[in-house]
Amino acid sequence: MARDEFEIGPMRSTRSVGALRGLGTTRAIESLALTPRGAELLDTTPEEVIYWMQSVSRERAMRAYRLQRRGVEGTLPELLTYDWLESRNRIFDFQSSVMGGRLIMGGAVADFIIEDLIPGGLVVWRVQGDYWHTQAERVQSDFMQRERLLTESYMGVPVLQVVDLWESAIYWAAPEVFEEAEAGIEIGRRAQLRERA
Repeated sequence: MARDEFEIGPMRSTRSVGALRGLGTTRAIESLALTPRGAELLDTTPEEVIYWMQSVSRERAMRAYRLQRRGVEGTLPELLTYDWLESRNRIFDFQSSVMGGRLIMGGAVADFIIEDLIPGGLVVWRVQGDYWHTQAERVQSDFMQRERLLTESYMGVPVLQVVDLWESAIYWAAPEVFEEAEAGIEIGRRAQLRERA
């Protein structure tokens, strides 16, 4: 039995089904399925996980969901990156303001500032969405932001490297995308991945 399912006894009436609504499931009661033993299973997979499973495996979606439940706010690719760094016991800050953050023109919120990849300096990982960050005006802005980040310091420590992790690469080329990023190598978007194959 999957971790997010639990067994319930046979139901005698629709009133019994109504009592299940308080169990915290986000899926409709129609998700009940008959098992070979005659008992019914209630699938309590959260809707976010079901949606995310269109892009990643159930296991990865559940790991992202658990982070979200702990209070980590981010997009799916950001949560997957956060999970990777945490699983590797990396020392990092998430969603940190640099160069004035969003309050100052040209400022940035760095997705990840990693302290223990390069001795004497920091590495910034920027999680880039495939759609938004391929728009012509964003490409130029992202390039300029990268150049500025490489002249900045964070808490008195210089930024020595900026690595972009693309949304589709996080979905389709993990764990390679993270291993390469740790070495300072960027893996391109999904379209670029197809060209490499």
